[in-house]
Amino acid sequence: MDEIKSEKVIVLKSLKDKKAKEFYETWWFRAISWLQRFLVRNVPPLRCYIGNTANGMQWRAYCGLKEMKYEEAFSICTEGLLRFRNCTGPFAHYNWWEFIRYAALAADKLDNGEKKAQLVLVAENGFPPFKGDGVAPSFCLFARWKGAEGDYEGAIEYARRAKQATETHAEAHALLGWYSLFVDESEAVEHFRNAIRYDGRYLHLITNEPVVREYPSIIKELRKLSVVRDERKPQERVTDQRKENVP
Repeated sequence: MDEIKSEKVIVLKSLKDKKAKEFYETWWFRAISWLQRFLVRNVPPLRCYIGNTANGMQWRAYCGLKEMKYEEAFSICTEGLLRFRNCTGPFAHYNWWEFIRYAALAADKLDNGEKKAQLVLVAENGFPPFKGDGVAPSFCLFARWKGAEGDYEGAIEYARRAKQATETHAEAHALLGWYSLFVDESEAVEHFRNAIRYDGRYLHLITNEPVVREYPSIIKELRKLSVVRDERKPQERVTDQRKENVP
């Protein structure tokens, strides 16, 4: 196994070098979008129908994000949030929060305070329940916005809500740890540890973050964790060396 070792920290090169991608940059999302675009272009009757469905509008917003037309993407999402707010069905909740997620990415790229505030207000009064994979990343962005304003208590609250939406969302735990450094250092270690357990990439990211390295006690605790490849599954798992001997 190709590894980079630093004391008790074991980091796979694939984790160190891999940069996190936005969901719309992943290969599977590109493949689905390409198929949808092909059908719309080559089957005229589908063009009008698909373009006005929730999925069709999300695809248009995706194109706006990909082409850096962030104003257009935000506008499409705003329309979608209004149109599909009171829909029912198995995918109604998912679709509505997907519009929030797309809109949050667009607002983040625009760095427009008014649009951010507008979106947060809409999300606060959003489609219940506040659970799911579409909810967590949106609230993580809200946390980052609050943190950038210096409102660390607000950032922690949104990161906590992201964690409540999806317990396994590593970014939420990482943000809780990060902003805890500015409020209550004693809570940061456990949050960082959970982020690493849910996503091994955070071991390298956190232990090499300049601000975190100013806290030797935190680094010492995190170095008790090791990221190893699980041969049974195509993923990394995190173990605690205090409880398990890592081969």
